[in-house]
Amino acid sequence: MKLKRVVMALAAFFFLTGFIGIGIGSNGAKRSLDLKDTSGGGASGEAEIEPFESRMPDLRTLGIFVYGLKPSSVYSLWYADEQGKRSPAGVKTNHFTTDAAGKGRYVTTVYEYEVDDWRYLDVMHHPDGNPQNTSGMTQALRGDLVYGTHP
Repeated sequence: MKLKRVVMALAAFFFLTGFIGIGIGSNGAKRSLDLKDTSGGGASGEAEIEPFESRMPDLRTLGIFVYGLKPSSVYSLWYADEQGKRSPAGVKTNHFTTDAAGKGRYVTTVYEYEVDDWRYLDVMHHPDGNPQNTSGMTQALRGDLVYGTHP
């Protein structure tokens, strides 16, 4: 009987700590994610995910900073999964333009569950300069939302 209670208490403990601990920033901490070059051009970047404000606990600010991309070019930010399915990452727009040195940044507000529902964060290049044209976009950077985050 005592053993059964101990097992139930441990199961409840692991369930609750696992449930509470799952998710990007669920503990209110800022998280970072390295964005790695997937096109062979030597570009890099970093994404930062942090709480938006205390009155809105499910909202996060998602900001990316990229370096070494094609100068004065249009890129967009996407959530992606292992099967190649994608969804735009951002409110209203999900695109930005790099400067003459190939640097760029993009900041948006997202819900925590959106970030938690996806595996990757992809930066996609739009060679024709049209962010609405998704058929011609190519992957430039990728970050792993599950295993690539760090404080």
